[in-house]
Amino acid sequence: MGLLYYYFLLAAACRKSRRSEREPGDYRRFAIAIPAHNEAAVLPQTLATLHQQTYPASCFDIYVVADYCTDATVQVAIQQGARGFERNSGPRGRKAYAVQWLIQRILDSGQDYDALVVFDADSCVAPDFLHAANRALEEGYKVLQGQHIILEPAQGQFSSFAAVDMRLNNLLRNQAKHNLGLSARLMGDAMIFSMDIIRKYGWPAESLAEDRQYGLYLVTQGERVAYVPGAKSYGQAAPGWRTASRQRLRWYGGAGEIRRQFAPLLLREGLKRRNWAALDLAVELLLPSFTWLTLLTVLILGVGYLFALPTLLPVLGVAAMTLAWIAFPFLGLWLSGAPRSLYLALLLGPVYVLWRIWVGLSAAVRGKKVAWVRTQRQEELEQHD
Repeated sequence: MGLLYYYFLLAAACRKSRRSEREPGDYRRFAIAIPAHNEAAVLPQTLATLHQQTYPASCFDIYVVADYCTDATVQVAIQQGARGFERNSGPRGRKAYAVQWLIQRILDSGQDYDALVVFDADSCVAPDFLHAANRALEEGYKVLQGQHIILEPAQGQFSSFAAVDMRLNNLLRNQAKHNLGLSARLMGDAMIFSMDIIRKYGWPAESLAEDRQYGLYLVTQGERVAYVPGAKSYGQAAPGWRTASRQRLRWYGGAGEIRRQFAPLLLREGLKRRNWAALDLAVELLLPSFTWLTLLTVLILGVGYLFALPTLLPVLGVAAMTLAWIAFPFLGLWLSGAPRSLYLALLLGPVYVLWRIWVGLSAAVRGKKVAWVRTQRQEELEQHD
């Protein structure tokens, strides 16, 4: 059943979102929020790509919060034309705290913004990002997730695995859900919100995976997240397995907290109000992840081969299921237009699956003891070489 579910999503993702070519009725004003913790090494490139937007410069402002920084993050932000703030008091250890603090500063600025965009400090933003966001808002969407793409510099095998993972997530969690009229997933970067949403709900999310938590909360309130693949941002993967393990541990710790909090709420909302987006997300939270489904499938197929050997027909059925499972990620990459290097990365896919299982088990054992840890950047490693 798990395999059928994922193939259903893959089929639903085949219809790409049509890009509107009509001129917007007006240019909405955007406030761009960037939470940053010791990001002086990567922030200049992010701000440079934002200043290269083809959108009218008078229609967006950039806000950066240097959250408990010990480097020159705030000075870099101001030098690069952003409105820089320092936060050195209040709760710490979560990205959500910085986002909440910065949003309040934006609301108190006296500026009349139509929408809020949240980027990571290491994002490279496509020149037409705000144009794509503006068109989607004009179509009536209030909460949007852009397309986040992992760049593949020569920084080890892990970046290729992360790029594959992100492309499949964009297809299954975002494009497919959008096409089905369900809710896409907020992914932390390239998130766009109508200011009406921010004023009404604020940012009531403080888990280790606050982006996903906020998206689920909005669905419980009758909202949904739309996907805008034309609004592209590019980011980097964690530089190596050790750094990636700490990052993934944080995500899995947050995911466990979110599952306990939102699965019953979404299930009740979905059944009571026939909210299909809420019901879909409840099922997604309750079902095993793709990684665990892969492990279970391997075990089931192994048992199938063992007991199906006496007869030909069961053997053929088990073989067909094996091929269908192996083909799935390759089909996903093909639909996403992935480069050839990512297909080669799938040859070592079992290593990535086993690594994710190990990190997931570690997060389950640690429970609430999992803490936020800043992700180290490739630029920092190069500076120390």
